[in-house]
Formats: sequence, structure tokens, C-alpha cells
Amino acid sequence: MKTRTRAALIVCAVLVLAVIAVVCLPFTRRIDTSLTAAEYRLDDPDYVVEHTVTVQGYDTRNLLGRGKFEGTFAVSGWETAGDGWTAHVTFPAPDTYWNISFVIPDGFGYMTGKDIYSLLPDRQWSSFVALLPEESTSDNGAHHASFDPETGRFLVGGPSDRDAALESLRRDLGAPAVPLWDETAFVEAACEADDALLEAYLSGQTPPRPLLEASLRRRVLALEAFPALCGSALKGQGLDQLLEAVELYLPEPAGDPSAPLCARVFALAFDKAMGRAAYVRLYSGALENRDPLGPDKVSQIRRLRGVKAVDCGRLQAGEIGIVYGLEGVRAGDLLGDGSLLPPGREAAGLAQPLLSAKAEPEDPSQLRSLKAALEELSCMDPQLKASWSPFTHELFVHLMGGIQTEVLQSILQEDYGLACRFSPPTVVYKETIAKPAEGFVAYTMPKPCWAILHFRLTPLPRGSGVKYLCTVEPRKIPYRYRRQVEQTLPRALEQGMLGWELTDLAIELFDGSDHPIHTHPLDFVLATPMGILDGVRNAGSVLLEPMLDLRFSLPSALVGRLMAELSTLRAEFSPPELRGELAVLRAKAPAATMLDFSVKLAALSGGRGVMRQRLAGYEPCPLELGKTAPRRGVHPLDTAKYILAARSALESDIF
Repeated sequence: MKTRTRAALIVCAVLVLAVIAVVCLPFTRRIDTSLTAAEYRLDDPDYVVEHTVTVQGYDTRNLLGRGKFEGTFAVSGWETAGDGWTAHVTFPAPDTYWNISFVIPDGFGYMTGKDIYSLLPDRQWSSFVALLPEESTSDNGAHHASFDPETGRFLVGGPSDRDAALESLRRDLGAPAVPLWDETAFVEAACEADDALLEAYLSGQTPPRPLLEASLRRRVLALEAFPALCGSALKGQGLDQLLEAVELYLPEPAGDPSAPLCARVFALAFDKAMGRAAYVRLYSGALENRDPLGPDKVSQIRRLRGVKAVDCGRLQAGEIGIVYGLEGVRAGDLLGDGSLLPPGREAAGLAQPLLSAKAEPEDPSQLRSLKAALEELSCMDPQLKASWSPFTHELFVHLMGGIQTEVLQSILQEDYGLACRFSPPTVVYKETIAKPAEGFVAYTMPKPCWAILHFRLTPLPRGSGVKYLCTVEPRKIPYRYRRQVEQTLPRALEQGMLGWELTDLAIELFDGSDHPIHTHPLDFVLATPMGILDGVRNAGSVLLEPMLDLRFSLPSALVGRLMAELSTLRAEFSPPELRGELAVLRAKAPAATMLDFSVKLAALSGGRGVMRQRLAGYEPCPLELGKTAPRRGVHPLDTAKYILAARSALESDIF
């Protein structure tokens, strides 16, 4: 009996393996065919050019549709080299355009100057639809091609006609609706919320264009319709249509010029002659030359006229201009009275940088120049933060992704003349304290010095940040010294016992003393990190790791594989939401396990999966699953060495 059962199991296993092999293992077919094809234009229904397309090569695919084609592709009437263009087409999934590109190199590895932008054949190569780029150029081996969604040409091979090809384009390109370049879609969208226009349209009459535009504008302002336009800023395509749509559909600038000032700095740039240039949008009030704004004063105001900036001297509500003289502002800052912001204009929450990388100049003598440049760029980009370790002369940047380092390298080289390199980015953890505790420091040796501090540390709920309170009597620590403690606190919290920034704790300075003779103003600057770290040591440290809220959208058939993959990454997820052929899965996972998951998702879903993420906060992480950071500089609790290093740094004015 056992022998029969074992034999049955072996047979079943062999059958399963055979099925898997048949489905997954590729098979190759020789393709040698000629098709009658027609070339059409999106903007001209009467445009048609007949062609003969010859396809020769080898098509390798499995039953799931994944595979590749290698061979030649020649079109009658098109200039080709030899027997045709050498083609290498990859099929990540059946019947889809997704990431299918038709790459045509010449014999030297460069592009021939012509290309097919995207290609979708059926399995037998008996029919196909191909997108034809408006431009296809080669510049030092770099290939550029683009498809114009308003006027673009497309090639249809086999029995398909123009209408069938258009439907295939709309379906397979994944467009949720008919594009705006389709006149029928435009008319239907404009008439949808207007009974009079809809009645006229259904009776066979096309309402006048101005009435259609006015109706669509009302829907856009009511957030019921969202116009979608296509174009390329690099090639200047679609810019006229974009400007026209802005004028037609977006609300006019409004605001009261006589009200108090309310404005936002939405971008920063640096002018070699004028200094920092703040791009400002005024919601209310007015701004003129020489107006004071905090510690700064407006030195000049310009407005853009095309590509030129012209002096104007004044801005008022509803206008956008370039303001000089505001050296202390950052991108995203509010100017004036923020309570006057119109509804819906509140600052959007910015994603918090989750990665850190060390920056080093190729020339060590340019370290200070690199530091200054990265600090300037941090002001321009709120999602970039530069940090400087004065004791070790190390420079770090906190950023959103690895690609950002490549962008920074290019900007630093082109705009600042600085060549630099970055270490591989790592996830930024944080730490907090495990229980209430006290920290004490008596910095009285070696003389002359005197600074005694007594702190009380208390853990706070997640996301609370750091709260500081000074309750020490002024007769014990004068105001000027208490102020130095408060200003030094951020630097003292940069590295805890695990090497990461401290957060989610309350700090109270409740006792201490100075000395009328021996106290130097900087003694409290030096003593503060020692007192804080003494308290952290007594309280015990808890490692915190960044967590991500994730939303996946992918074909329903693949959601099981996604859940299995996420289970290995310490992710928690809710049951998937099925929406026809698509599934939506929401999950929560550590950022450290998700660094390269977008690449995995593309491979798992054949390019059809979409992942969105946002920071969900920080949560405790076991030390064995997380990462401690090496100490930068001398540890404040290594008292003798720290005092020597800190005094040297202060005396050399490194801070």
C-alpha cells in the first residue's frame, strides 16, 4: 500500500513538473512573413500610406507570453541598411505595450537615426500595431525618440483597419479614457454636466466651441474633471496647448492687494550677481522694494516676461515674481500672515528623507566649498538636507533615493565646478529612550571652566519629536548660558548611544550652576552633549526604523505572488481589493526591506504593477534586525578625549 502511494505521489509530481515546464519553459519559432500594412495619422483621418512589412527572425516565448524576438524588420519605402533593421524586442507579458521598445542599433553600436517607438504583434506575427516617433536622433550614442499623442503616426499590419487600431492603442496603452486630442471625448466631457448642451449633442447638433469650453471650465473648477495633456518640454512639444489649457480651464489669480501680506516661496535659485533669488507667489497684500521681511529686506523684484526677467519693483496679490535680498528663506516658506492662505493652499506634507550618504570631494581642499554648495542646495530643495560633523570633518546628505546622488553630482559639477563622490545610501534609523532617567554633567576640569547641568529625560509617544523645557532658577544659570544650552541641544541629539538621531523624548533642564570667575560662555556648549548622553545611557536606548505605507495595483492573478513576496520582508497587509482584472493591496513594511522592491515588482508583474509609498512613521526595531551607526567623532561620554577634541574644535572656530 505504501509503495503504491509513493508511486502515485511520484507520478503526480512528475505531471506537475511537466505542466510547469510546458507553461514556463520557452520555445522558439522561426518567423518569416510579409504583411500588408497601412500607415495612419492621429490628426488626419484621411491620411493613409500602404506598405509591405517583412519580418524575419526567431521568436522565443513561453505559454505565458513572456519572451523575446530577434531578427530583422523591414518596411517598404523606408530607408534601411542591408536586409532591414536588426530588431531585439522583449515581451514581458502577452498583448501589452508595457516596456516594449524596438531598439535598432547599427553595426557600431549607435542608432541608425530611425526607430519604431513601440510595437505590439500578436503571437503569430499575423498582425501588429506600431507607434512611429516624430523624431529619432542620435547624439554621441544617446538615442532620443518621442511619440506625439496629438499628431503621431502609427503603422497597422495585417487585417486591422484604422478604427480597430485606435481602439487597440487606447486599450493596450492603459489610457483610462479617450485622450483630449479626440474631439468626441472632448465634446462628451463638456456636455456631461450641462443638460442643455447634452440635449443638443444627443439630437445630433455639436454645440459651439466657446460653450463647450465654458462648460468644461466649470467642471474643472468644481474638481469634477481633470484635463490631461501630453507633450515634451525637452522638445517643445505641446507647450502651446498647455498654455492655452491654463488660460481656459484654471482659475484666475485672486486676492486682496490691500490686505496684509501672505505669500509662499515655491522655488529658489542662485544668481551670481544678485545672490539668492526667491520665486514667490502672492495670495494677498503687496510687496515692494526695500520692504522688510523679518531680518531681511527686499532688494529687488523682477517679473518673468517670457524667458526674460524684468525689474518691476512691486508685486501684488495674484502675481508671481522673483524677489532678491531674502537670504534666510527656504523653498516652501510662508511670508507674512499664513492664516490668510486660501482654502486648499496649505502646505502639503513633504516626504521625509529616509536615506543618508557621505559626500566627499575629489579634491580634499574643496571640502568647505562642497559643504557650502550642499547647504545652498538644501535651501532650494526641502527634501535634501546636508549635515556637517565638525569633529571628523565629514559631510553627509539626507535624501530620498539613490538616483538623487547622480543628480547632485551633475549639479555640483556644472553649477559649482565641484567634482565629488557619494557613498552608497543607507536607511536612516532613529532612536529614543526606553524609560525616564536623569543626566548629569559637572564640567569643572581642566580649569578654567565651569558648567554644571542636570537634565530630566522622559519618553514620549511616537511622532512627538523633541520637547525642551528649562525650569532651572535664573540665579543658578543666567539667561545667556541657558540660551546656549538650548541652541546646542539639536547637535547634542544628533547621535545617541546607537549612533542615530534621538527623538520622541522630553528634556527638562531643572538644575545646574555656573561660576562667576571660571565659566567661559562656551562651557555650556561643550557640556550639553555630555549631560544629555549621560541621561540617554541611564535610560537605555530603543532603535526606531522608518515604516512605509504601501499601495500596490496589479493584475488580480498576480496578487498571491505579491503577498508571498511581502511576507518575507516583514510586511503586514490587509486583504486585497479586487476591481475587475486589477487588485489593490495595501501594506505596511520597514523601509529597509523595500529599497529595491520596485525592481522586484516590475519583474514579478511583467511591468504591470504600480507601487506607491509614503512614510508611516517610526516604530521600534529589534537590534538584530536593524542597524547601529558608527560614532562620528569622539563620544561625549569618553570625557577626557571629548573635552580635548571639543576644545580644539571650538578654538579653531570649526562650528
